[in-house]
Amino acid sequence: EGDRLVAVLDFDACRVGSALEEAALASVHFGLDRSARSMASRSPWPDPAIIEAFWEGYGGVRAGPDAARLTPWLAVGAFATEALRGMREGSFSDDTVAFASGVVAWIVDHADGLGEILARLSPPAEPG
Repeated sequence: EGDRLVAVLDFDACRVGSALEEAALASVHFGLDRSARSMASRSPWPDPAIIEAFWEGYGGVRAGPDAARLTPWLAVGAFATEALRGMREGSFSDDTVAFASGVVAWIVDHADGLGEILARLSPPAEPG
């Protein structure tokens, strides 16, 4: 809608899941630099500024006081599950698996920092 993003659909990884888990996974995917053709030459470190911008636009999906703390871990689980599925189906190359492992390791190493970003962007908790 003009300059406002109203929906993102990823038919390649389409599945039913919780809104928070799906948003966590999407934030990681959007944060990755996909400019390199070769998986081996891609950086597995998502850009925190892009993740932050994603969550600024996706603020309504977070619910509850623990959502900011849990979201990085939901992203780890969702990303790892996606990689394991690709490995099982044989649709991921060894380079893709190595890339996915690097992404998961980066998220784990930066979970507290990502949680702080999300906590800052989260709406205040409802009293009571």
